[in-house]
Amino acid sequence: MLHSAAAMLKLAQMEYTGTNSLFLRVLIDKKYALPFRVVDALVDHFVRFQDDPRQMPVLWHQALLVFAQRYKEEMAVEQKEALLTLLRSQKHYGITPEVRRELVNSKCRGDDAEVLGEEALRERALRLAALAQDENPEELVDDNGDDAMQG
Repeated sequence: MLHSAAAMLKLAQMEYTGTNSLFLRVLIDKKYALPFRVVDALVDHFVRFQDDPRQMPVLWHQALLVFAQRYKEEMAVEQKEALLTLLRSQKHYGITPEVRRELVNSKCRGDDAEVLGEEALRERALRLAALAQDENPEELVDDNGDDAMQG
């Protein structure tokens, strides 16, 4: 596990290539209990592409989805907010809604109802849900012109 965590940390810091996304996706999908440092590096890796003019390929979006599925409860609320903001600029018609759903419908690192209070948790959930609202749903259209948000 430690070797895989070190590999993920290094891959997250490298310049982007499709191969990096493929390796990251495979390693993330192993569901290891990762140190927070690796989770933080992976969040930073994905957020780094927010202002990238390129439209990221499906491999990148798949790696992001698997990361969100496996480590959604290991992320701090600020990290989830950053990823939800990223999803406004890096979109894929079939994958982006799933990533949003995973991030919004999960607890955050350090969530404890007894410490934070039910009201604070509810406000946080509403803030994440508001960030998850897509400003331009018409951009989530597949190549055939069909609305991908429908069944």
